[in-house]
Amino acid sequence: MKAISRKIIVIVIFLLVFNTTVFAGVNPSRDEIEAMIDRVAIKRGIPAILLKGIARVESVFKHFNSDGSPKICGTSIGLMQINNIYGGYDNYKLKHDIIYNIEAGADVLLSKWSMSSYNKVSSVGNMDPNILENWYFALWAYNGWSVGNNPVSPYAKKYTYQQLIYDVIEKEYGKKIHNIDFSYLPRESNPSRSLIVPTPDNFSSGNIILYEKGDYVITDGIRGAYYLRDAPAGNYIYELSLGQLGVITEGPLLKKGFY
Repeated sequence: MKAISRKIIVIVIFLLVFNTTVFAGVNPSRDEIEAMIDRVAIKRGIPAILLKGIARVESVFKHFNSDGSPKICGTSIGLMQINNIYGGYDNYKLKHDIIYNIEAGADVLLSKWSMSSYNKVSSVGNMDPNILENWYFALWAYNGWSVGNNPVSPYAKKYTYQQLIYDVIEKEYGKKIHNIDFSYLPRESNPSRSLIVPTPDNFSSGNIILYEKGDYVITDGIRGAYYLRDAPAGNYIYELSLGQLGVITEGPLLKKGFY
């Protein structure tokens, strides 16, 4: 009988062991920082180019000042300018561990994305995270859900935060992200949290890896525990520890902004 071999694509994201003392008080090169962002973005299911755009706008890829002290502006810390006034993160690590700071930035952006998915912030289209245009309101909220980032408001900043991100990405990475239809936005206030704006007809794709049945994954990140859901955006059914191996049993399936 002829043997039948089955090719299995195994995607394993290894825990990055990073000696932060290598860069203690000294900024890595932009290429090194972008490589760190790529690793975090792949792991967290975020288009890497968006995290790079945020890092460029927030800190110009600088985590430390010229005197070696952490870059702090008001209450915002480091490369991704994390505002930790509510104490959700380790302040020391935010200041001295660049990878941790990037992880926190990814965490904040995903929390804003999740808010869009659950109508706590306006949303775009079907909330497919691999469509860059669908992140419009999540990027807005990363900088604060304020009317100053509403491009049609008389109180708008000269350059809204999300437009700064778009412009940096187009200029420095050659990737065009198309704006949503601004006619859906109110002039005098923030848009309704339940507002759903169509994805622009012309849109750009991200680089999120979509796992398939049979792929292996491993939990990794800045939190001590992670939770398995019974469906995308479903109920928690099992707690996973850090470094725990899992096998994808079905998918990918898009629901409420997550695969």
